[in-house]
Amino acid sequence: MPNIVILADPLSAAVFMLTDFHVRVVRETDAAPYVLQEILSEHHEIVFVTETLAASLQQPIREAQEQGGTIITVIPGVGASRQLGKEMLTSLKRSVIGQG
Repeated sequence: MPNIVILADPLSAAVFMLTDFHVRVVRETDAAPYVLQEILSEHHEIVFVTETLAASLQQPIREAQEQGGTIITVIPGVGASRQLGKEMLTSLKRSVIGQG
């Protein structure tokens, strides 16, 4: 099984803790960049970030994706979906093909 971690807000974390994946709970949104940096330093293969946290991590996620090594994907959490993952993927796609 790949080395996967889920970076989640407290509400969503409760659901993800039912899986076999390692879950890191961020209780304060201000701490999210530090926790993401710590996760990246642990050399995980895949990091799933709930969109509640990803809203405050767009720049750090973009920078980590540019450096490569770890795959970071935004996933829906518990509650209303803002389709942030889709927006970030569209933006990344545009930058890769030179349209953005």
